[in-house]
Amino acid sequence: MRYDRHYTEGGGETPIHFLAYDAYGRRYSIEGEAFDRFVAFVSAIDDEWLIYLAEKRKEAAP
Repeated sequence: MRYDRHYTEGGGETPIHFLAYDAYGRRYSIEGEAFDRFVAFVSAIDDEWLIYLAEKRKEAAP
């Protein structure tokens, strides 16, 4: 799903779009409550990743 996110003009990353979750769920037959949990878990991991990237950008800023 790395390539299923948008990037801002400044190079920042946005959260993974729901359509990417939906496509993945359809491909691998993840439905119902399992899909809801999948989205929740991957979104939580993605949120942490975005926080990590923001912290790294702050450290690299002059």
